[in-house]
Amino acid sequence: MIVHLLEYRVATGHDAEVDSFVRHSALRAAPAPGILARCVGRRLGPAGHEHVAATKWRDLDSYGRGTADDGIPEYLASVSALLRDVRSTRYRVVASEGPGLESARILRIYHATVVTEMLATWGRRAAEPIGRLLLIAGMEKVITGIGVLAVDRPGETSIVAITAWRDWEAILRATAGHTDRLLLETELADIERPSDVAHYQLPGLKDWPVA
Repeated sequence: MIVHLLEYRVATGHDAEVDSFVRHSALRAAPAPGILARCVGRRLGPAGHEHVAATKWRDLDSYGRGTADDGIPEYLASVSALLRDVRSTRYRVVASEGPGLESARILRIYHATVVTEMLATWGRRAAEPIGRLLLIAGMEKVITGIGVLAVDRPGETSIVAITAWRDWEAILRATAGHTDRLLLETELADIERPSDVAHYQLPGLKDWPVA
């Protein structure tokens, strides 16, 4: 399986147009063949709203058929001309557990790098606590992945941990208030080099929470 992250901004003056399309068209239409899960979230960054579209694909072939050359998935193709600062990254899924995203309102994305020779060790150790994580009140989904052609520095490879949550309070409890770090019991400080943690709000069926 592949998880694909498309980070982007929206052209000035078109936020409402794109948000409406995402809520009422993109996420309600039947998914393309090969899509196992998808969601689109946003956050308020230093330069305005920042967006992410997260898509889990059955395999790389499905991803290739369902996306454009710039990585924009088919379900966002009709608004692609309005997307700016597009950044596309792919990860091979190491572990994916949890019932789904239907009740989730926060998407938490943790990026780090691992020395390439330690990837097998990281994959094994990162998968071990997932069963316990899903017992945390408010957590809906956990996905971990290793970057596909994603080398930040020589000898290192990007990794990602994506979690979906019902509310912000659950994240505060799970991190003891340190929201810029990985969850307390999952830190692998001896082999990971953390880079950032981002939190995105996911839209409900009627309204997108205020950022």
